[in-house]
Amino acid sequence: MKIQGRRSGIGGIFDFMVKNAKHPYGYAQGFTLVEVLVVIAIIGILSTIAISSVGESVARERLRTSVNESVGFLERVAQETKKFQAARSVRFYEGSISSFATSDCSGSATSSISFDGSVYADPSLSAGVSGWTTVKFGIGSSQCLVYSAARYGLNPVASTGALVLRHRRYEQLRGVIAKNSNTNYFEAAISVDGGSSWRKP
Repeated sequence: MKIQGRRSGIGGIFDFMVKNAKHPYGYAQGFTLVEVLVVIAIIGILSTIAISSVGESVARERLRTSVNESVGFLERVAQETKKFQAARSVRFYEGSISSFATSDCSGSATSSISFDGSVYADPSLSAGVSGWTTVKFGIGSSQCLVYSAARYGLNPVASTGALVLRHRRYEQLRGVIAKNSNTNYFEAAISVDGGSSWRKP
């Protein structure tokens, strides 16, 4: 003997409506057009909310990944100054960062890192993090950040500054990479509300 169980979710709602739908004269009937349209509207609203929430979560994770990978890249360049006892330099672009085995970004890049395609560097924005530098790193061929050669275990960078990354679709999502002191140490933070508040990525 086959036992048929009740369906859950949307299927269960339809089963309930069919079972309880009664014609004015007493015999069972199917859905009315109004009932079908109401159910479709509810499903559409719930789907829109779910898709929006998932989309922003994915965007936030992509921004966080780009920020963390960029900090790792910049710190690896700092390690090269210790390893080779020589100056290094980096240049920021809208979608990437490149490093050079020189002190003025001349010659060919020795290594590069690209941001996620949905993330870009916005040179018009300051970090906005309490206690952090507000100087903005420029992007493009005219800008160069220099790592001085390591001396006595220290390797200062010639300047301080910050670079803000943004998501192309969810522009309230921002990440910042900042160098606030005379060492080759970079900090990072993420904001999900357009820069009003920040937290570690």
